[in-house]
Formats: sequence, C-alpha cells, structure tokens
Amino acid sequence: MSELKPCPFCGLFPKLLDAGGGVVFVACPPGPCSESELLIGFSAEKKPKAIAAWNRRASPTPESIRREALEEAARIAERGCLVPPDGGSPTEAEREMCEAIAASIRALSPPVKD
Repeated sequence: MSELKPCPFCGLFPKLLDAGGGVVFVACPPGPCSESELLIGFSAEKKPKAIAAWNRRASPTPESIRREALEEAARIAERGCLVPPDGGSPTEAEREMCEAIAASIRALSPPVKD
C-alpha cells in the first residue's frame, strides 16, 4: 500500500479511516480542512484505490498558496503579542495592534471561489 501524501490545502497528513460497513475514507485530521469535510471514500477492499485517489488530487492553486502564506503571516503577527520583547504580558494596546495587523494581513488574502 502506498503512503498518503499531505493535504495540498492544510499540509497535514490525512488519516485512513474505517467507517464500517465495508467503507474506508481518507480524510484530513482535525484542523483547517476538517470543517470543509475534505475526504475520499471507497469500499474497504479498495484501500489502495482510496490512497491513489487522495494522492492524485489537484495541486494547490497560486491563490491557495498565497492565502496560506498570508494566513501564516497573520498567525505570526498574533503570536508576536503573546510575549512582548520585555518578556512580560502584552498590554491591551499591544494586543489591539497585533489584532489589527493580523486583520490587515488577512484582508490581503484572495477570496475563496465557490
């Protein structure tokens, strides 16, 4: 059986789940994709086909790559407020500034197409 590739959207490694009744699913673990219910299902005797189907999915688009990079930058901005340079706790003004920076970064993200 071949190895599962990471998700092209969140980068996490999926799980092969036995749903019972002769059905298996390949699905992202809890994280960014779990709310979108990104999964592939096959009959249990076709586990290799489920893995092959998962690994054959579309490559990330430039928009999804940009969206992920901007989201990571926003998370870094938010984490920057957790420990200020003086090592103490962030002030309310520092927290608000970091939240505003993160929101501005997220506003640059391309819209998700339905």
